[in-house]
Amino acid sequence: MPLPNALYKESLKILYYYYQYKNSQRLSRSNLKNRQIRKLKKILYHAQKKVPYYSQLFRKMNFDINRINDIKDINRIPILKKEDIIKDPEKFIASNSKEFNSAWHYTSGTTGTPFSFLLDKNAELRRLASLLRCWNWTGYYPGKKVFSLQQGASLGFEGVKKLKKQKTIKLSATSLNKKNAIKTHKILLDYKPKYFISYPYSLVNFIKYGLEEFDNIHKPKVVISSGENLDNHIRNYIETNLNCKVFDFYSHEESVIMGMEDKDGIRYLLDDFGISEIVNEKTQKPVKSGEVGLLIGTGINNYSMPLIRYLVGDRIEIKSDLEDRKGKLNFTNYKRLLGRKNDVIYTPDGKKISILEDILHLKLDGIIASQIVQERINKVKLRIIKGPNFNEDNITKIREEMEKLISREMRYEFEFVDKLEIKKEGKIPFIISHLKNKRYEN
Repeated sequence: MPLPNALYKESLKILYYYYQYKNSQRLSRSNLKNRQIRKLKKILYHAQKKVPYYSQLFRKMNFDINRINDIKDINRIPILKKEDIIKDPEKFIASNSKEFNSAWHYTSGTTGTPFSFLLDKNAELRRLASLLRCWNWTGYYPGKKVFSLQQGASLGFEGVKKLKKQKTIKLSATSLNKKNAIKTHKILLDYKPKYFISYPYSLVNFIKYGLEEFDNIHKPKVVISSGENLDNHIRNYIETNLNCKVFDFYSHEESVIMGMEDKDGIRYLLDDFGISEIVNEKTQKPVKSGEVGLLIGTGINNYSMPLIRYLVGDRIEIKSDLEDRKGKLNFTNYKRLLGRKNDVIYTPDGKKISILEDILHLKLDGIIASQIVQERINKVKLRIIKGPNFNEDNITKIREEMEKLISREMRYEFEFVDKLEIKKEGKIPFIISHLKNKRYEN
């Protein structure tokens, strides 16, 4: 797994956590449950003692941590929404957060809600270790060559860069165009990485550019799909044209929940990394096998800003439990994720853009949530829910970023709203495109 430069000195600790996860993924169902309860109680005690929001909440609820014997025993705790934290983030920060060598992280997420949160150094290392464990399911181990087609606004105008230390070729999904795609295909033919990690819709565009220019393009052994919903037709297109195996990976910046598909096509929520609940949207009770519910996560690694019963924002359909699946892992098994399917923005010059998180990575104050809507080929509207600290200068900064990441030929409008459009799947998408004309979809 390509590590950020700043974390190379932590490689040994990451490997230590990696082998812990390799062991814990083999636990029996009862031992895995005991591990979850132990770690859950530990972070709940910490939150009760050190985090103002939970100290007040647990006292008001008369919540007794000692009586927890099962994950369902925490369902009395109200579900935590991202907007709750945005309104008053200081209440969610542990009074001893400096002890954990924490750092601020920023994300807009595919829901379009900008969000900043504190993450422990050890929580970040555990996230990387679990990520390495997931990649290892595909056959990857450190030192293997990788091609990454994900977020990468810092890669310059060309959008492509070779990172020798990480043995990685990186192409920015935000900057992807025919010119840099062709350049990268040439690099890959020479470099021959066996592992691709990519946003699936961006990879489809990348493949199309290559096939239009070359008789043969480089074909990896494995593609790890990340960051977007992996539809079956997208999976089939990638596997057919690259003659490789596609694995579906699921994660989010807050490092609460992680999921991965194994070589047999079984998708798991990694119950040794975080605690997941899948609940009915109306009753907030656990869904039954085969039903669809909201994904709720409780982080067990981040002590600087614990997220307990956190609404991740995705809906998920679960399969039956794995007690009768001999030889398989005892993690929660799920069938598919819903509500993470991104629409795309079409530009007058024929580009399709699906990853626009960088627009809200400007760390702007006073924006609670936002949504990009396209109704015409040359017009985009940004809906914004304003917070109390909103600054009108933000509009200028956002407009400049949108012109850079989308197109200067577009017309941009801004609308201040009280709520955003919700799709049938139950999630608020960051991008909504109302262009249905087939000529834009070729």
